[in-house]
Amino acid sequence: MVKIAVIGVGRWGQNHIRTVHQLGHLAVICSEHLEDSSRLAKEYDVLALSVEDMLAEDDIDGVIISTPAQTHAVIIEQCLMANKHVLTEKPMVLNYADATRLIQLAKIKNLHLMVGHLLCYHPAFDKVKDFINSDEFGESRLVQCTRLANGVIRSFENVFWDLAVHDISVLNGLYHQPLVVESVSFSEHDHSGRCDHGVIVLQVGSNIKAEIVVSWAHPYKRHECILYGSKGVLVFDDAKLIDDKISWIPHNQDSLIPFDFKAKQLISLDESLPLTRECQHFIDIIISGEESKTSARRELPVLKCLNDIQEKVNASMTLS
Repeated sequence: MVKIAVIGVGRWGQNHIRTVHQLGHLAVICSEHLEDSSRLAKEYDVLALSVEDMLAEDDIDGVIISTPAQTHAVIIEQCLMANKHVLTEKPMVLNYADATRLIQLAKIKNLHLMVGHLLCYHPAFDKVKDFINSDEFGESRLVQCTRLANGVIRSFENVFWDLAVHDISVLNGLYHQPLVVESVSFSEHDHSGRCDHGVIVLQVGSNIKAEIVVSWAHPYKRHECILYGSKGVLVFDDAKLIDDKISWIPHNQDSLIPFDFKAKQLISLDESLPLTRECQHFIDIIISGEESKTSARRELPVLKCLNDIQEKVNASMTLS
């Protein structure tokens, strides 16, 4: 049986712990907060160990890292050096050089280094990908992504690294085309010098524009992706109930009104949870040896895009 350790006992760490336990593969919980890890280990009937002691255990096959982003590079390297497969929460690391170095290390060690881009495991992802490649959709022209929430405001990474990363990973997974940053604008909620609201315009390949709007200082939650094709528009609204999340609205023919809402179609989804699918995928690739759909190698364009965004943010702050 594949044995998994989870590092981190925050909100998402506990989600991973619960999910891997439900899948029957949880073996160890690790955290600097020993009281919390011991309590959770007792609840799930597994071991609570330090990271160092866990890495010394030969029967631990894989490690899920759910710690602050600035800690990822060091922990990933430790796990790979100890011959453990790794699933790390997004963003994998906070600079491109660390990413390429760790990808090379994973390759040398013949280990999986997988990034937890959760939306790529949403049951809607494959449905959307199939639809935008169909004759019914036509040619892709524009994508508009909106990701707004009332917190949590991070103290280290900005809103682009925390929220826009989701939509950039989806664009990378849907199109597999170069992502070129055309413009970035941002503002601060509390004059802290940190980006709390932001707008990104990307060129995806040669024919598709993408607009991403993100904020973690917004009174309402809104997670929406609208994909415009030459024959209509596909809407994914993750805030809606499962039966209403994806809709297809074809173009009106010979009309000044662009879309024919009378012909709107809802696209059905199964109710499987994205995190369950993600964790099961990690277990499956450890067994099969196949490359993950969100391997660090495949997700490198996402990190490159985020670094390009950050460079524009830094340049703008320097000028101001």
